Amino acid sequence: MRNNDLIAGYRNKLLTLHATTVIFVSVLEIAAYVILHINGIHSLSFECTYLWGNVALPIFINMIIHLIARAIILNDKAKFEIKNTSIIFAALLTACVVAFFHREYDATACAFTFPLVLSGMFNDRRLLRSSFIVSVISLVAITLLKLFEEPVNSAFILKQAVIYGINIISYLSAMLAISFSDNSLEIIEDQANENKALKHIMRRDQMTGLYNHENFYAKLADAINDYHSGNLSFCLAMIDIDDFKMFNDTYGHDEGDEVLKNLASAMRSCCDSNDRLCRYGGEEFAIIFGNKSLDAAKTITENILSAFSNTRYDFTDKRTTFSAGIVEYNATYTNHEAFFDRADELMYKAKQNGKNQIITQ
Repeated sequence: MRNNDLIAGYRNKLLTLHATTVIFVSVLEIAAYVILHINGIHSLSFECTYLWGNVALPIFINMIIHLIARAIILNDKAKFEIKNTSIIFAALLTACVVAFFHREYDATACAFTFPLVLSGMFNDRRLLRSSFIVSVISLVAITLLKLFEEPVNSAFILKQAVIYGINIISYLSAMLAISFSDNSLEIIEDQANENKALKHIMRRDQMTGLYNHENFYAKLADAINDYHSGNLSFCLAMIDIDDFKMFNDTYGHDEGDEVLKNLASAMRSCCDSNDRLCRYGGEEFAIIFGNKSLDAAKTITENILSAFSNTRYDFTDKRTTFSAGIVEYNATYTNHEAFFDRADELMYKAKQNGKNQIITQ
């Protein structure tokens, strides 16, 4: 959406640029008429014919072209692609008017490079090809007219070759710019995907795949904000694996890691998408139960404890358990630290009372 907004902004600037071009060309045509005719007095009929055919008519046509383009671009119902096409073809038609009415000046045929370059700005190959075809047809038509007005000699052929060459180079340059833009966009998208993946990695604990310590506090703050803005109840469970140091010291760290992964797996299997599962640190875990009562949070935690304690390991027959404290958030907590500390206190109380249990408040 932001890309379309950016293009729309450039398109409006191009519309202003086209208006400036039309005014500038009109002033030049009037100034050229005055300069070229100030020293030579022709008949009144000649002056009127020249003034209308070489000054007033092209100015009038360019003004009409601009007004039509402006009406299309400012029309909210017009399609996005139609608006882009309208400003490019307005520039093309203006180039046609300048090149046709002033074809005695070879440089005017180079006006077609302007819409070709502008077509490349929209990163639209179809629009660029259409512009190039129209410019070539217009140049051919002007060349045919000039065949009846100028002698065909080597100078004439050379000038036409230069004009066509300039327009072809403009087309190829615009096409190259589009290719470069496409490649740059791919690079940017790849980088964005890499950044997204990196951000995901930074938010997660690498061993368990749960949210890490830092992101736990962000999720807790979000839950508290949701509570105050929409009165969405939630609970916090702090969980600590019982006697985990013994597993590491007795069986090794790889086996201890397996215990951690199994608890994370049990948490995922029992919780739903409203819950935020975190590894707070070491053997300590946290669950933010979204939109759940204290009783519902306790039931889910009991299910996790049952699944975790019933897990069997190849390296030991000893059952794994944890101690947990669960607190439901309410407005009496002045900050998230006090809320977290209460859940942590209940968890340690469960440990002191004999472990393998859940205490709620």
